[in-house]
Formats: sequence, structure tokens, C-alpha cells
Amino acid sequence: MKKIKNNIAALNPAGRHRDKAVPERVAKRRETDNPRYSRVSIYLGAAIVGCLILALIFSLNSPKLQTRQYAAALPLVETIPVKKSALRIPIHVQGIAQPATQMLLLAEVSGKLKQANQYFVDGGYFKAGDELLHIDPRPFELEIVKKRAAIDSKKLSLNKIEAEYSVASNSQQNSPTLLDRYRRQIRNAQSQLEAAQADLALSQYRLEKTRIVAPFNGRIKQVNVSGQQYLRQGETLATLYSLENMEIRLPISDKQLNLLGRNILIDSQNPQLSSSALPKATVSAQWGNQQHTWPGRLVRSTGGRDNNQLLALVVQVKQKTRDTAAKPLLAPGTFVDVAIHSNTFSDIAVLPSSVMHNQNQLWLVDARERLALREVAVLYHGKHQVYIQQGLQDGERVVLQGSASAVENMRVQFVMQQPPKRETLQ
Repeated sequence: MKKIKNNIAALNPAGRHRDKAVPERVAKRRETDNPRYSRVSIYLGAAIVGCLILALIFSLNSPKLQTRQYAAALPLVETIPVKKSALRIPIHVQGIAQPATQMLLLAEVSGKLKQANQYFVDGGYFKAGDELLHIDPRPFELEIVKKRAAIDSKKLSLNKIEAEYSVASNSQQNSPTLLDRYRRQIRNAQSQLEAAQADLALSQYRLEKTRIVAPFNGRIKQVNVSGQQYLRQGETLATLYSLENMEIRLPISDKQLNLLGRNILIDSQNPQLSSSALPKATVSAQWGNQQHTWPGRLVRSTGGRDNNQLLALVVQVKQKTRDTAAKPLLAPGTFVDVAIHSNTFSDIAVLPSSVMHNQNQLWLVDARERLALREVAVLYHGKHQVYIQQGLQDGERVVLQGSASAVENMRVQFVMQQPPKRETLQ
């Protein structure tokens, strides 16, 4: 029997262990039934619940994160409004001012130079009627005395022959041949008297020419004589030029000529046409930090084209030599910029040259604030501005300066600028 129990125990070992674990579970149950252990469990559970409640409160009161959606920044362009009007276009051409009147001062008589004006030097100024040089007049004065004596002698001879002719004509004994001879002698004496009087007039004229005076208001370009020098007739004494009128020859292209009108070539050669009917011009020059301007007028055109197939127009500037304090005189050799006033054109839009793209295109911002490429008809490309005749309407927004990245229908932001200041024609 005992042997059978041992065999059963060997077949069920768990039973042995279960029998040993029963006292352990009983011991643990006794520990949990302890009041101190129960209070710790309660406190620990309350702490956990309190932490959960605080976490919930903080989560409800914390600020919510706001999400923003950022749009891509649009390109910013500057625009100007289109404003069309009627105007005259300034045609800018450059040239060099030259005196309209320039002459060589020549000695008309020979003689020793007696006196020279203190302003008779290179660059000296003079007024019309000023004595520039004075040749010794004594030889010419003595010559006049001799000419007057010769005239008196010729008069005496004429009177003598006329008296003899009067006596012979009253005598009946003289033949017609004798009277005819007296008549021939009288005519000869009269001719000799007239010749002597002409010699006197010539001597007086030569005496007047010993005083060399200025023919106009001007300036001395170059002096060729010195004091106490013997001058010969026909010798060049100096080179003079007038300050009252300056001229600028300007090469003009056919396109610029069209703005002035083809009739300008005919009108400029018409002597009966008033100068006020010809186009005006504004001449300007930069002297140091100051810019000076003079009013001018187109007066004529040259005879033909130059080697570059350009016609030359002549603009004249009239100056008041007595009013040099208010405005300096335009000096010869000055490099000037000339703005010739064209005919009047209507409905012209004036824009800065920077707006142009590919010579005849420009960018606009349409009503949808998108870029649009517009082809326009350009009347003239000026110095700093472009004059557009067709392709734009008043109020349209033109982009001041296009970008290489600009494409058709691209959306942009724009800033409106003031229209460009137009060039004032004086």
C-alpha cells in the first residue's frame, strides 16, 4: 500500500508543490489584511488620481497653437501711369559753336604803326567803332596838301582857257576851227581837274584808313603785329570775330528731319520767310558745375550731305554783348547740346527710356495685377525719354524697368510712381 502511494506521488509532483504553496498565499493574505498596508495603497491611488486631474486641467487651460499658412511673396514692381497729350519733341543734337561773322583785319594803307589799343591782344574784347590801331598819318596829310595844290592849278588852267574861248567866240575874225580847238582844251582841262579832285578824295580816304577801327562788337582771336612795326598794304593784322551771333552746325538724320517736317529744307532757304516761322532751339553747355542755356533758332540748312549721308542744319544764337553780367556769352569752340523744337504731335505718351523692352515692347500691369507684354509704336527715342504714338491708353500702368525673369501673366505687386517730368522747351 505504501508502495502504491509512493508511485502516485512520483507521477504527480505538482501536488507536492501545491501543498507547500498554500501556506505562502495564506501569509500574503494576512499581510494585505494589515491596516497600515491598506492606508498606503489608498494614499498612493489618491495621488495618482490627483496627478491625472491636474494634467487634465492644464491641458484644457493651455493656449492652443495657431497654424498659419504662408503664401509665396509676389514680385514687387514700380509702375507709372500713362498720360497722353499734345507736345513738341526736343530733338537733341550736339555740335560746336562757331562765330557767324569772322574776318581778317587787313592794313589798307602802308605806313609805320604809331599806336595800338591796349586791348589789341589775343582774346581782347572790343566794341564797334573802337580804334584798334593807328598808322602814322603825316605822310598822308602832306599828300592831301599836294593834291589840293594840284586842284588849284587845274582850276586856274581851266579858267584861263575858258576866258580865251569867250574872247575868241565874241570876235568875228576867228575861224570855226580855232573855236573848236578851244572847246577841246576846255574839256581836257575839266578832265584834269576832275582827276585831281579824285586824287584828293583818294588821299583823304587813305588818311581815314590810318585809323583802323573795329567793325562790330567782338573779340580778337589772334594778333599778327607788334608795336612800332611798319605795316604794308594788304598785310593781315589780326583775326576778329563777332560775339553778337553764334552758329552751330548740326548733323541731322532723316528720322529727326521727319519730326521737323520735310518743308524745313525749303523754308530755311526762303529769304521772304520770317525767321520766327522757323523752329526754335535751346542751346546748353556745361561749365564746371553750372549749366547755361541760350535761346536759338534754326536759320538755314547746308548745301548737301556729308560723308555719313547726314544733312546739316544751322542754329543761330543771338547774344547781347552788353548784358554779360546776367548770362555769360557763348564762346567759340564750346561743345554744346542743342534741342531743336519739332512740330506739334497729338496723343503722345512720354515715358522713361528704361520702360522699353526689345526696342518696341514694354511691360504693363493689367487690372488683374498680372504682367502683360505690349507692342507699341515709338515715334522717337529721345535723350532720356521715349515718345510713344500708338499702343497705350490713358491710365494704364507701365512697368518702369522690366526683369529678365518676367513672364506673361505673372502675378505681381506694384507701387505707383509719379509720371516723369517732361523736358521744358524754352
